[in-house]
Amino acid sequence: MKLISILRSVVCAAVISLLLCCCDSDSGCPEGQWICGNQCVDPMTHDDHCGVCDHACGRFQDCVAGKCVCPHPFMICDDLCVDMERDPYHCGECSNRCTESQGCIQGQCLECLTCAHLGFGDCGGRCADTDHDSHNCGSCGNICRDDQICNVGVCECFGDMAECEGACVDLEHDPEHCGTCGNACSAGELCYNFTCTTA
Repeated sequence: MKLISILRSVVCAAVISLLLCCCDSDSGCPEGQWICGNQCVDPMTHDDHCGVCDHACGRFQDCVAGKCVCPHPFMICDDLCVDMERDPYHCGECSNRCTESQGCIQGQCLECLTCAHLGFGDCGGRCADTDHDSHNCGSCGNICRDDQICNVGVCECFGDMAECEGACVDLEHDPEHCGTCGNACSAGELCYNFTCTTA
């Protein structure tokens, strides 16, 4: 099965490369890119146009070789990246939800009899890892935004995303925040590699 999966990935990458050769010759975009909407994108790495135009990767996913993937150790459940070692809604496997009296500890739903001993907090009768739980980040009931993760008790943007005006944005491609927060590209310009440019 692993060999089949590898072969499928190789074939997929080859098809995408062939499409790139066919589509970017007349687009006016740099080599290896094509036009999606009104901007030049690299479908092998662009999170909003991954593999094909308008195929956006889900929350916390990255576009790698034209496919949406979760960074280690996260796994995809319901098109979201989740930590099955700690997530009480996807504990050990997708949709395996712990009861209110349990917490997810190393991928297992365990009773919260020793939460304090394990360094977990008791939040409304449920064990919570306040260092990583996006519903109890830093303290019980402190919920991170949908575009944030809980990292060591602090709600923050994931990976290379940056905080701009109360939202996580991609400074490399966002024409409203190109390179820095609030740096909007002019009409007719695109944001590519953190710089406003024309196609």
